Amino acid sequence: MEGKADIREAALARRDAIPLPDRERKSALVCERLLAELGPVTGKAVAVYAAMGSEVSLGPFIHEAYAQGARVCFPCMTRAQEPFGGVPPQGREEGETLQAYAGPGSVPPQDVAEGASSHGRKARKGVPQEMAFREVPQEHHEAGGVPFIEGPLRPHPADSPALDGFSLVSPSGIDVVVVPMVAFDLHLNRLGYGGGNYDRFLPTLRPDAIVVGVAFMEQQVPHVPVEGHDRPLPSIISA
Repeated sequence: MEGKADIREAALARRDAIPLPDRERKSALVCERLLAELGPVTGKAVAVYAAMGSEVSLGPFIHEAYAQGARVCFPCMTRAQEPFGGVPPQGREEGETLQAYAGPGSVPPQDVAEGASSHGRKARKGVPQEMAFREVPQEHHEAGGVPFIEGPLRPHPADSPALDGFSLVSPSGIDVVVVPMVAFDLHLNRLGYGGGNYDRFLPTLRPDAIVVGVAFMEQQVPHVPVEGHDRPLPSIISA
């Protein structure tokens, strides 16, 4: 049976091989199906992501979410001031080599911790960081320059002035989460990039929060290996 690293490498290669026009068309279809499944998102806190490399682009969905008056939130890596004291993040053994994405002309996606590279460098030990979501007002999103959108892997101290104007949204305040991935199977098991950020984040949501994964059909695999902490997603939309 293939291990996660082999499945991840093969799935990323297939995703990267999708021609750009096809990727744009498929992304638009995913966004259309996502809007149909979710229904109106007016007033809801919707957690999305900015596509990196060959990921599904959520551009049309994000545009419509703002148009409907949703509170749109993006992931931000936050660095605490004190070390873990030698305790590794939940869901990953200390010193485990992370699988970073090095797609064509891309920055690795959110699911890879700082310190990882295309050569599988180990994550920095003793530096506690976590993925949180911050609300990005429409005018800031349209103007660009939001630091944690343009540099999604760059961790910021929680009190960084660069985060001023982008309110932290607690997991209990999030209504919808759209989750990126590397691969998935018919049992709705998701394979991420190896950092475990979504694995740690999703269990902190309210029980009634809506969680939807998005991917291209080229990312479907016969079987995603699962471990004790792995949980299938409630829904995955693909095209």
